[in-house]
Formats: sequence, C-alpha cells, structure tokens
Amino acid sequence: MNVYLYDTVNDQVGSQIAYTNSSAGTIYNMIPGETYYWESVADNTVNGKVKALGQRRLIDSGVIRNVRDLGGLPVDTDNDGTVDGTTEYGKIFRGERLRTTQASVDILTSLGVDREIVVSGTGELGSDLQLSDRRVDTIVHYQISYDNDRTNYNKARTAVVNAMNDIINGKNIYFHCVYGSDRTGTLAYLLEGLLGVPDEERYEDYELSVFFGEVDRTRYFSTDIKSSLPKFVYMKSFIPTTQSIYDWFMAGSSDTTADAALIANFRAAMINSNSTSQNNGQGTGGQSAGGQSTGGQSAGGQSTDGQSAGGQSTNNTQSLNAGRETTAINETNNPENGYNQPLGVTESKELDYGQGLGSDDSTMPITLAVAAAVVAAVVSTTAYAASNKNEQ
Repeated sequence: MNVYLYDTVNDQVGSQIAYTNSSAGTIYNMIPGETYYWESVADNTVNGKVKALGQRRLIDSGVIRNVRDLGGLPVDTDNDGTVDGTTEYGKIFRGERLRTTQASVDILTSLGVDREIVVSGTGELGSDLQLSDRRVDTIVHYQISYDNDRTNYNKARTAVVNAMNDIINGKNIYFHCVYGSDRTGTLAYLLEGLLGVPDEERYEDYELSVFFGEVDRTRYFSTDIKSSLPKFVYMKSFIPTTQSIYDWFMAGSSDTTADAALIANFRAAMINSNSTSQNNGQGTGGQSAGGQSTGGQSAGGQSTDGQSAGGQSTNNTQSLNAGRETTAINETNNPENGYNQPLGVTESKELDYGQGLGSDDSTMPITLAVAAAVVAAVVSTTAYAASNKNEQ
C-alpha cells in the first residue's frame, strides 16, 4: 500500500513517504503518535488513516536487524524524578552492520540517515556496503574506566563526543558494530544517560537486543567482563545512573565549561520539552539544560502502550518477532472490500520489562517479562569461544 503523511489539523493528505513498508495489511516503521493516510496500490479508493501507538520505534528493514530509533524516550533533564520531555524521533538510529545489498543502504537513506558511525573495526565488516558519509569511532573491550583503562576510555568518550556534535550539527546518525548489541549498546547507553533518559529506560533499551534472532550468538553469564552479558552488567554496575554517566564523561574533560555546553546543545537538538519555556536550571550532574527544544510534545505520564519486545501485537495478542506495533483509526472507505478491519492492533497492552539486568555474578538476571522459551531461543549456554571474546 502507499502511505502518506497526514495533516490532522487541516484534514489534508501530505507527501508520500518512503520509510514505511507494509505486509499483510500491517504498516511498519511509522513514527509513534503520527497519523498517516494509506491507500491500496490496486485501488486508491480503498484507503484510511492509521496511527502507531507506543513509545519505541523498532525498524523493520527486511535486511539489517536490531535497528531502532532512539526517539520517544522520556527524559528527566534536572534529575528530579519527573519527565521533562521526550527524545526526538528520526535523529539517532542504532543497529547491526550493513549488508552487501543495496537495500541495506536504501532503508537508512529513507529514514533520513546521513551519517554512518562504525564503533567496531572496519576489518570486521568484510565487504559490507556503507553510506557515503562513514566515520569509524572504535569502542574496544568495554573496559571504559577512566582510572583503569585510559586508552579505551578515551576511545569510548571520543565516540560520544563525535555523536553529540553530529546531532548538534544537524546530522541524523546510524551507529553500529557487527551485531548492534554490546559496543552499539554501550554508545547508546552513554548518549541516553547524557540526555537524561531514566535508568530503567536505558537498561530496557540495552536488553532489547537479545530479542532479534541472534540465535548463534553466545550469551551466557560469566565473571569475565569480555564475555557478552557481563559487558553490560559491568557497565551497569560501574555507571548505573545519569549522574554517574555525567561524572564518567566529565572525568576526561579538559574544559568542563565547554563540555557542559556541549551536553546542553546536544539536549537542545534532541529533546522535545514538555514546557514552552527553556529550562535554564542545572541538569543531571550540574550540566546546564538551557536551550532545549520547545517542540511541545508532552511525555508526562507517558505509558508504553503498544510496545512489544519484538513483534506486532494483533487483537490483544503480544508476540515477539520484531517489535512492531500499529493501530489503525478505522476510517476505511470500502468496508465491503474487506478493508474495514483495523491494521495491526486494536488494543495494545503494556509489557512489563522487569528491572533490567542486575549485577549479581551468580545468576544471569534477564528479567524481561516474556516467555521463557523465547529467552531460551536466544540465550546460548555454550562455552564462550576464545575467538569471540571481543565480539560486539
């Protein structure tokens, strides 16, 4: 089907968009909260309006996996426990490596991405295609302590600084390692923390990578911080809060005033504030939150309705295959042709993602409230291969 932007205020159909795709009457990749107009390719008199519910925008590319938009996340910019706004959609995307087919490039281009950031070595990517604007910002070993591993700390911090500057300068970025899990997850975790994304939201975002079909991926618990899950457990234990992430970032600063301004400008470019007035107070860790966007999108009391840990939810049934949810506004013109049923879900329900990964070395604390069989399908209990000790 063809999909167009829709102006609800003026009741007008806008331009056709390229970033969605559809299958079996379900539209994917819509921006949550936006209303779209759709029409049948075979008969444009069969049409309707549709809106995606939920918060997280998981991208179905058909080629590259584990792709999601970091928009729609709540932020607490002054660390007082209240939601002050949400991150903007369409600016920061994360996922796995590109493939050798042009479609892997085309989906990112259609999403508006104009810079690719590789946080692994380019030698790991083989013959993958790439965007015309690619930068390599390697993150190594996940030992990102300023005190204990200055070399790798500096690499991780450089990746954070470069990503923030890209957003400030108007770039829409896609960053990835190979699988889009751990090194990618590290960069996402740090950027989200500097934006003021609450702790549990960051943990949840990291955990979602478990559910994207990497069945051949070794995921077992070990005290070795170079194995897969403990990379996050280590990071979560070391820098668990937005305050500690801010302190981690400032530990390597040569000009704290300039770096505080960098964070403030990053927030201004990424956050839709609940208030129309600028917040000129002190943000998390004392950084200024002034100059925030006044997009006016309220995130106060925002629920995660319609989220799934992976899969489209249909008719109140939550499934787990790709994290996509759509709810139709049932305004079709030709119900006799079978289009009178809403696309996607008719009533979405909130998933309880639990408390996130813990730091207890004695267990593997994946606490997502999902079917144990799904977890078993993606968590391998095989021994960690030495050749994979630095895999992402």
